[in-house]
Amino acid sequence: NGRDLTQKAGAAFETIKDQVKQTAAEVAEIAAAAEEQAATVEQASQAVQNVAAISEESSAGAEETAGATQSMTHLAAELQAAADRYRV
Repeated sequence: NGRDLTQKAGAAFETIKDQVKQTAAEVAEIAAAAEEQAATVEQASQAVQNVAAISEESSAGAEETAGATQSMTHLAAELQAAADRYRV
């Protein structure tokens, strides 16, 4: 009868409404998790950039040290040669 169909339709709409609310809550949770992941990825990216910058500085320092070592080696050889000329 019509009354039974109306009650069944009402119950079906209530179920649909509850499921839509549940789905909306789950979508909100997913969105929050995605934002959190994005923040974590940004932090990791910044950390990698910091490591890269430190590596560049370290590399530059190593090159400067190598150059200074070569210069000192050359100067030491010149000093040794000069000292050898004054030996008796």
